[in-house]
Formats: sequence, C-alpha cells, structure tokens
Amino acid sequence: MYKQATVYFTSGTGNSFRAAAWFAEEAKARGLSTRVIPLDAARPAEEIGRDQNELVGIVTPTHGFIAPWNVLKFAFALPRRPGVPAFALATQGCMKVGPVFIPGLSASATFIVALLMFLRGFSVRGVFSLDMPVNWIALHSGLKPSNVEAIIARARPRLAAFAARVLAGNPYWWTAGNVITFLLGLLLLPISLLYMAMGRFFLAKIFFANPKCNGCEICARNCPVGAIIMRGKKNPRPFWTYKCESCMRCMGFCPEKAIEAGHSWAALLTYIAMLPFAFYFLKWLGGYVPGVRSLDNPLGQNLLQLIYTYVSLFLSYYLFFALIHIPLVNKLFTYTTLTHLYRRYHEPGTRLKDLNPEKNK
Repeated sequence: MYKQATVYFTSGTGNSFRAAAWFAEEAKARGLSTRVIPLDAARPAEEIGRDQNELVGIVTPTHGFIAPWNVLKFAFALPRRPGVPAFALATQGCMKVGPVFIPGLSASATFIVALLMFLRGFSVRGVFSLDMPVNWIALHSGLKPSNVEAIIARARPRLAAFAARVLAGNPYWWTAGNVITFLLGLLLLPISLLYMAMGRFFLAKIFFANPKCNGCEICARNCPVGAIIMRGKKNPRPFWTYKCESCMRCMGFCPEKAIEAGHSWAALLTYIAMLPFAFYFLKWLGGYVPGVRSLDNPLGQNLLQLIYTYVSLFLSYYLFFALIHIPLVNKLFTYTTLTHLYRRYHEPGTRLKDLNPEKNK
C-alpha cells in the first residue's frame, strides 16, 4: 500500500519510542523504507513529501489525559500535505495487579493530534491507544520488572495488529476501544485543559537534585524540550523551567538516581499558591486607592489570583533552588519525599541514545 513510513515520536521513559520502533519494524517487514524521528530533531517540511504512497505517524505519551504541549505544537505546525496518509498513536499507563491488567486512558490525546493533522490536510487513517507500563514515577514507584515485562509482551502483538491494518490501507477508527476512549476524552477535556493551563507548570516546579547529584548534565543534555538548565559555578545543579512536561526522562535515566520530585515541597508549594492573596490585597488596597474597588469582584479577584499563582510558583522555586544548596535543607527535602524510596523506570530496551541520538553518539 505504501512505499515509505515516517514516524515521529516524543518519549520520556521510552514507552512511546518503543511503540514507534515497533511500528517501524512492521513497516520494514512489509518492504517500506522507514524513519523513526524524535520531535526535537524533526524537520517535517524537509522530511514529509506530498506522495500519497508515504505514511506519516505521530506517537505520543499521554499527559493529563491529553498529548503533551510539545506534541500539540508540532502537529499544529506541520506543513500542509493534502491527502498524505497519517495516523496518531498514544501510549497510556497500564498497571498489573496479580493476573489482572488495568488499562490506561489516553482520552483525547490521539484524537486532538489526529484533528490537528487533518487540519493540515493529512488523510488520517486511524488512531490507536497502546497500554505500556505506567511511568509517572514522580507520583508512584515504578512497576516490578516482571509486571513491566508482562505488559510489554502484551503490548507488542496489539501494536502489530494496528500496524497491519493501517499499513494495508484500512481505516482504524470506530473500534469499541476508540469509541469509549473518545467519549471519556470529551468528559475529561476540562481536566485536560486545566492540566495544560496550570498543572504542568506546578509539576515543573517540584523537581530537585538530591546530594547524589554530581553535575554530570545528563538530564539537561537529554531533556526533550530543553526544560533543564544547569545553574551554579562551583556545584552546578539542574534547574527545571516552565517548559518542563514532566516526561520523567530525567528521573528514569539519571545514573545516580539523584532526581527527586519533592512531595513535601509540593505540599508547601500548594499552600503558597492557594493563599487567597487577591481577596486580601484588593481589600487592603481599596482603602487607599478608591478606583481599585471596581476590581473587587469575582472576575477581578480570579484574574489577580491567577497572576499571583504563576508568580508565586516562579519566585518560590527560585528560593527553593537556593535553599537546597544547603546540605541540611537538601537532606530534609530528600528524606521527606517518597521518590527517594521509589523504583525508577524506563522502558527496559531503550537507551538514551535511542531517544536523543544527536547528543549521545
């Protein structure tokens, strides 16, 4: 059906890379010329032709029941390619309890990517959600190796079945799984939008490096969105910016297990961000500036509170970053986060040079 397959992916711990690599293997087995390209190294205007014998895919993880912001931006900025076949695939976090597999939920992730590709003229042939080992290791421990192995073994033939159908030119849309996922995606869309607007910024400000950090810069060099910068002349440590997508690559691949998500810090940061600053500030300022009283309404308060929340997250993290350079403070936050005890995870067969070949030659 096709002569060439180009599969773009972004991946934190390797789940989405593995799905993209599996699809490429299926395409190659059918005689197609294949390319698997990370988003941060992609040049779609040069790589995607106008031939309808070429298949283009985007493989994404699911963050907050939606595709990460960098994936949405990539799909939105694709060159116009009327009629070029395409597909969207999302990996979703699956768990295993005893013999029972608990599926993940990609919700709107694949459908929004597919919609953006459709708006760029692509002929989207299908969407698919693939269960891979749950990997939000800032929130929970990585799964046992035996469970990881079982979930991956179960995922491989499912991906192969999807690939076979799409590569044969058959549509893959209204399966029972896709219908349920689509309906749940609509239901959860407000949560997804809230995550995009606020959640991802909060999560970006809970990471820090524990005393094991040796300043090797592996995390900064391999961040898929360039969200980590090293700060400090004598003892450089990673600093997470608002660009962070919480993809877990830094935690999953740190050779020293030095990256932590500060749970005690997250609780303190939540308290700071939720302080009713707007209400009290407007009440106080209204006693001195009469014109300010016009802002003392729900809309004005909410707007001011939103500004305060973003500014407080930004400034508080600078203070936190300064404090964790003090050994005693660093140990306090290190030993009051559960990530210090968690099992780390990255897809067992994936290496950093698979995810970032340009910087890991």
